Amino acid sequence: MAIKQIYPTNIYQKQLDISEEKLQAVESFLRAQHLSFLSNVDMDHAEYQDGNENIVIDAIIEGQCPEMTELINEVKKGFIALAYSNIDTLTESNTDSMVLDVELDSCKINLMKNGFRLGAHTHYSDDAFACIYFNDVEEDEGGELVLYDPRWQRNYYFGGSKLEKVKSKRGMMVIAPQYLWHEVTHYHGNEERLTLVVNAQVVNKGDELRNKRTLHTV
Repeated sequence: MAIKQIYPTNIYQKQLDISEEKLQAVESFLRAQHLSFLSNVDMDHAEYQDGNENIVIDAIIEGQCPEMTELINEVKKGFIALAYSNIDTLTESNTDSMVLDVELDSCKINLMKNGFRLGAHTHYSDDAFACIYFNDVEEDEGGELVLYDPRWQRNYYFGGSKLEKVKSKRGMMVIAPQYLWHEVTHYHGNEERLTLVVNAQVVNKGDELRNKRTLHTV
């Protein structure tokens, strides 16, 4: 074989199996946090209203909303599934001993108003990021998640180009590795575009579990 493909990139995309009632409960919980943030007079809100970037604030995800707990568990499963999909192509001898788990770094409430956008960036301090959408955005409203070819210095005519565009659809989740450059195009819808963005590290618990078994069997 003279030509072989290298550097493939997997993403995880799924329409979540969650009822509309539960999804609405999560959305209400997130929007209540946003309203609380805006009503806090001790906070400087200027940086969240610059007309270019999203409104991004930290989300409370534990202890107050059972539906949120259920959703986050689904997100964790998605991170792990994506990580295992990458391991499937490895040839290292220790991959059969990996037991992967996920540790969340942050959860962000991401609100886009009409005319807002988010420039190209990566999540360099994490392993992967997830986006969970709460709006159905029409074709002419923009607000697309654009995932770029990781071969960042590609030549369009020789190396080729691959752009993956994802429209916001209520109840859909997209997970991608942190190194994948991505942006959100200008949003022209009238309803605030709500996204929950979750950043995570994937860790191998295999050695820890084996050590525990050894302690109990010696």
